[in-house]
Order: sequence, then C-alpha cells, then structure tokens
Amino acid sequence: MIQSNMKKLSRTELMLNVIANFINSLPVHARKRVHKNIRKLADEEKAREFLEKMQGKEYEEVLEILAGKIFELVNCFKNYPEFHNKAYKHLCHVLKDQTIIHEDQLIVKEGKDIPSDALQNPTDEDATYRKKGNKSCQGYAVNITETANKDNPIQLITKVSVEPNIHSDVNFLLESLEDLKERIDIKELIVDGAYCSPETLKETQEKEIKLITTNMVGRKFKNEEKTTADFIVEAQKGIKRCPAGKKPIKIGYIVYSRM
Repeated sequence: MIQSNMKKLSRTELMLNVIANFINSLPVHARKRVHKNIRKLADEEKAREFLEKMQGKEYEEVLEILAGKIFELVNCFKNYPEFHNKAYKHLCHVLKDQTIIHEDQLIVKEGKDIPSDALQNPTDEDATYRKKGNKSCQGYAVNITETANKDNPIQLITKVSVEPNIHSDVNFLLESLEDLKERIDIKELIVDGAYCSPETLKETQEKEIKLITTNMVGRKFKNEEKTTADFIVEAQKGIKRCPAGKKPIKIGYIVYSRM
C-alpha cells in the first residue's frame, strides 16, 4: 500500500475543510446566500475560534453542529447546478459518509460506521482508508506483475496498476488477465493466496493459465492461541490428542457411500 502525501484530518477538521473550500469557491454574490454563522467558517482564524468555543462540548455534539451546517449548505445550493463544483461534491460526499437521516433527523454516524471509501481529505479525493493487520493507511494499493522464469536472460515488469487501497487483490487480478494474456501469452501465474477466488480460478482456467498460490489468506495467530493445526493425528487411528493435551473419549467416522 502507498500512503497518500496528505494531512490526516480529524472528522471536525474534514468538515471545516469542506465547508471553507465550498464557500471560498463561490462568487461574492453567491456567498450572500450563506448564513453569516456558516460563512465565517471560511476564514481560518474564525474557524479556529469556533473550535475553541466548542471545547466544553462533547465531540459528538461538535460533529452534529458541523454536520448541520454542511446539510444547510448542501440544501441551500441544491437547486443551483451552476455551483455544483468539486467543492460542492465534496460537501455532499462528507454528508453521505458521516451522517444518516432517521425520521427526518440528521444523525452523525459512529466512527465504526463510516465506510472505507469515505472522503479522507479533499486534497486527495481518490485516497481511501484501509486497515491491514495492525497498520492503517490512507492512500492507494499498487499491484505489480513481473516475469519470473529462471531461463529468462532478464526479468521484466509487465504491468503496474494503481487503485484506491480498498481495491481487492482479486479485482486486480481479474482486471489484468486479459491484457497479460494478449501481450505476453502468459501460461503460469504465481500469486499470493489473497488473489485466489472462484472467479479468478474460473477466469484463469478459461484462459488456459495455471494459477499457483503461495500463502493462504488469514490472520496470524498469537503464540498462545490454539488452532486445529495443533491436534495430534495419526494415520489410520485418527485424533490422538487435542491442543490441550487431552485424549478423545471416542472417535467416530462418517462413511460416505456412492449412489
């Protein structure tokens, strides 16, 4: 994954940012349509003063106040398509990402309910959020395909793809197969386990490409965790001991018969 070279914004910073960007994008006559309490947030110093006044309030309450201002801005210019510029679309994006309407009431979502493709920062609108293992990233995923035949005099990079980091490995592979087959007539493809799916298996078989996977998908277990791999099994005898060291009371088998 590639981290975007953008500032990591808090939810309040993001909301203030899109509000200021939109107001500053408006011509002077259009700004007069905006309530003065919202219009002043386009000024960096006034926005800082606003946050200082909010310090005694709960964080969720501050989010609700800012979300309400975004809602008001969006509706104020909803019927004026001449002002539906990129900054306006960012307002709509944040409103959709951060809030829901329930029984005609605007409710701010909990952090866990914000989608991974939510706007992270208007300076890089395509960057998305992804957490992989213990690391989180706001940015992009890169997929690189290269030759790996030991008989080749040199090895070459054959394809580079860049997408928002929520793009799955399976989709990277599906989108690359046709091009790779046409350009280099690929016969064998070695991939990580995350690229393996019923769809990729089907596509590679149809294109007569042998798909070889390496590591399986899944999290790493902690040292103290027990898994099915810790069972002691003997051929012809079955389970000898469970991960806790206990012998089975009884061992049974399911016998399948052919119809």
